[in-house]
Amino acid sequence: MRPLGTKVSQATGIGPERRNREGDTMSDTLERVKKVLQEGFEVDPAKVTPESTLASLGLDSLDTVEVVMQCEDEFGIEIDQESNPSTVGEFVTVIDNTLGE
Repeated sequence: MRPLGTKVSQATGIGPERRNREGDTMSDTLERVKKVLQEGFEVDPAKVTPESTLASLGLDSLDTVEVVMQCEDEFGIEIDQESNPSTVGEFVTVIDNTLGE
């Protein structure tokens, strides 16, 4: 159950609509991750959902490392090597949490 007064994102259906230090909401971050996947790996953005795994999008472990590096460049952050998210939604949360620090 969500704490009173929090809203679930209409765009992603996950988490409250918080803003990171760049002012992006989780749905903004998801859109930027979709862009990285589309431009760098030719992944159809329509197939990218918060529940998608990178493997289900056709990416192998080497591609996953490259996605992390490209997202680090896109967002100007360093992603904790031990975060190990298993879905795109978890990856977005890691990015937002890192930006919120």
